[in-house]
Amino acid sequence: AGIELKSLLRKPGSKPLLDEASDLQDIRNRVVHQGQVVTPDQAELAVEVTTQVFNQVVAEVLANLGFTYKKGGIVVNE
Repeated sequence: AGIELKSLLRKPGSKPLLDEASDLQDIRNRVVHQGQVVTPDQAELAVEVTTQVFNQVVAEVLANLGFTYKKGGIVVNE
């Protein structure tokens, strides 16, 4: 797809998107396995990072494969 994953950012000046996703995976693991409670800021960041991973990676891969998505997450062949 021509995407350099290591260079993607959620917003200018933020950590690389993959690093933020990795940080969130660590938090997720602590929540699931240790019962840690997340803060509202962590939850908001998780939504922002997940949205950007979808928009910058998943949507691009789908487009390069000739697919698109509709509201509700339905993947369709263009």
